Amino acid sequence: MSADVSTSPAAGRLAAGSAPGRWVLEQRQHLTGRLLPLLPAADQHPITTTELGHRLGLDGRERDQRLWPLLDRLAHGGLLQRVRHGRSCSWSPHPLLTDIVTALREGGDKPTSSAGITGRLAEDPAAVAALVWCGLIIEGRSGGQRGARRTGPDPHTASTGPVLRFAAAPPTVRVVALIGSGPGSRTRALVGAGLDALTAAGALRVARSPVIAELGDACPACTRTGAPCCRHRQHGLNPVDAIGRAQLLVAASPTQLGGVSGLLKVCLDQIGPAGLGGIVAVAVAVETSHRHHSRTASALTELLTHAGARLPAAPLVVHGPVDPAPDARQWARTHSTAIRDALTTVARHRRSHPSPDRKKP
Repeated sequence: MSADVSTSPAAGRLAAGSAPGRWVLEQRQHLTGRLLPLLPAADQHPITTTELGHRLGLDGRERDQRLWPLLDRLAHGGLLQRVRHGRSCSWSPHPLLTDIVTALREGGDKPTSSAGITGRLAEDPAAVAALVWCGLIIEGRSGGQRGARRTGPDPHTASTGPVLRFAAAPPTVRVVALIGSGPGSRTRALVGAGLDALTAAGALRVARSPVIAELGDACPACTRTGAPCCRHRQHGLNPVDAIGRAQLLVAASPTQLGGVSGLLKVCLDQIGPAGLGGIVAVAVAVETSHRHHSRTASALTELLTHAGARLPAAPLVVHGPVDPAPDARQWARTHSTAIRDALTTVARHRRSHPSPDRKKP
């Protein structure tokens, strides 16, 4: 992101010490793109600022210095209706904003050609100014609106009014989590907190439900042979095959004898040196104490790198029996942009159902 907010890689988030005036266009556009789908429909009740902040994963400071100015700007532009309840406010979109959201969803990040919308905007300069500030208008009727990003002359839009573009949605990816422990473990809780934090930070959307393979639920006979456990097969789950369909692999391990879980090692050993090529991976580790100095996370990172995975972020690590959510949110704030960029590339170019290069027995 811009150097103005270089300490906050997650787009739309507030860097420590940042002033509201230093919020760059790309961040406003990103947060607007996440906000608009959360606004209620015409037949639904207004949504409060607090609820919006919660759904966006913003803390109180970010809500006050980022979300509130964005809502206020849209309200001044006549695009949102503000309903006051004492010191709190609720929000609902005006029909124009509802139509804009619908058009932008249908057109993706392509300009919308709805003559009705462009005609209404041409008669509403306050709405245009609000949309320019939010980063949705990228070019105006006569060469571009002031403050909007220019994309060069376009003969198809030169006489049709403002051109709208919706901030790119997070990539929708298939997620597989390999957990080197049994059901109900702290490692499983950390994986869930990490995925929730990445989703809230706008790094990804999970396609369907993530595949969660808790390897500690395997029976001893299957564990010794390294074969997919009969217990997993009863539920139609083969962890090694699931990896081949993943776009994001979350490999999580508790600390066992100062290193990576043997169960996780056995599973990863079924994949050849390039078996994770084209897959984005994240290492997750629960260290027993700070004295281990993230040794488990480092060893897990080496295993994933050796298998050819792309690791755009540092491991998510917690030490000891603590609530994983705060550490997961801080980690997501730091690494969400890098993970999102890597997943965007994978979602575009990875084949739908590749098969891993397994080792031959």
